[in-house]
Amino acid sequence: MFCGNIKINKMEPMYQFDEDANILTIKCNSGELINENNIKVLNGNIFPNDYDVIFYRNKGFDYSGKKDSYDVDMLINKKYSDLGVSKIKFRLKELDYMLSGLKRIYENPFNFSNITIQDFNNLNSKDYEIEIEKKKMKFIIEHSYDVMSNSLSPINFHLSLSVKYDFKDDYDLIYKTINCVKKLFSFLCYRNNICFECIEIFDKNKDNKFLSNGIIKYYEKIYNEKDIEKDINKSVIPFYLVRDKFDNIFQRIIDNKIGLRYLPNSYSSRKTYLPPRLIMICSTFEFEFRESFGNKIEHKNKTLSNRKNVKNILDEVIKVKKLNSDEKAIIKRLKKLVDSENYSTMVREIIKKSDLFECISKSYYKKSFKPYDITPLCNTLETMRNNMAHYKIEGSYEESRLFAISFLEIIIYSMQLKCCGIDEKNIIEIIKSIFPKKI
Repeated sequence: MFCGNIKINKMEPMYQFDEDANILTIKCNSGELINENNIKVLNGNIFPNDYDVIFYRNKGFDYSGKKDSYDVDMLINKKYSDLGVSKIKFRLKELDYMLSGLKRIYENPFNFSNITIQDFNNLNSKDYEIEIEKKKMKFIIEHSYDVMSNSLSPINFHLSLSVKYDFKDDYDLIYKTINCVKKLFSFLCYRNNICFECIEIFDKNKDNKFLSNGIIKYYEKIYNEKDIEKDINKSVIPFYLVRDKFDNIFQRIIDNKIGLRYLPNSYSSRKTYLPPRLIMICSTFEFEFRESFGNKIEHKNKTLSNRKNVKNILDEVIKVKKLNSDEKAIIKRLKKLVDSENYSTMVREIIKKSDLFECISKSYYKKSFKPYDITPLCNTLETMRNNMAHYKIEGSYEESRLFAISFLEIIIYSMQLKCCGIDEKNIIEIIKSIFPKKI
């Protein structure tokens, strides 16, 4: 907990911030001080060092109810008030495991003179140009290290994802960027309980070199927080498998072209299929199918001819009979239904159209010691999807349904990787890393 003064309408009342509870309390009636709509940023200082502090709340500091306590979404501690933010460095332990080519700890407790360190600029990745809110930013994976003379492991290596862009005072863009990075690692690690180890901000000094200017604390609900430490090294994608398409993956996530709401909250919760997640898995497949095929499935000429005949009959009904507006609306809905595809057909089409998905399907059946027959599985998925669409949600599921929904998860993730342009051999390796017991 810390305190200080906060600036509101030329006044500087006291505040108190509880970091554990994430509660900012202004020591006066904030309704009397804040008289503007949608204020998202409050500036202040911290006792006793007088560092600048910035509180950010994405939905704004709502004062209409004479409220003086708020939860915040982001806190920025700045060392130098005259410097801004032109670089943000994200540290995550997951990234260390993804780039396993560099050992995180180098042990040499007795002979320090033999330690040689390669220029870290040679180890950094290429720049990835990413667009967020129509702003072009440069992302790069960087290497760094700490030296601790009183430790048996004197050199501690770190990997970080850094973004270079002159954010100035655009805290909305900073918050959006952090949120996008979190979504990226949720996708790459296939779980929502991603937690930043550190978010550090930099700006250029007079010598045009980056100078550390403080840290950002990002407050968001973390699912299954107690599982984070044991989840970090589980089912992590080796970075070399996505390196060439890293920017494609990131950009598609930013542009909401990859559905993420079906992801499990933690590694252990993958085995639990509660109704909300089941609904998200089924709906995400339909979303990804439209991204891949645009709802267009190749049918036999006979099927196409039958559909055309039915639509012609419906058109004739409108011409011959005098229908009111409600009846015409019903006819239009029926015409749309003629061309709609059922769920089992979409699943079969995905598998039929790609050797990759067929290979994954056969491997999944083999690992489960089941004879390969995709038809019952597709029918099971359609029944589940239709039941949930009509709110017929069951409390428990038999083995065949769990087998089907687990399979659909793998297919969805494979479809998303394929849409990002990942090589098919790499996709299979990724699937084996993320779902090691199923493929």
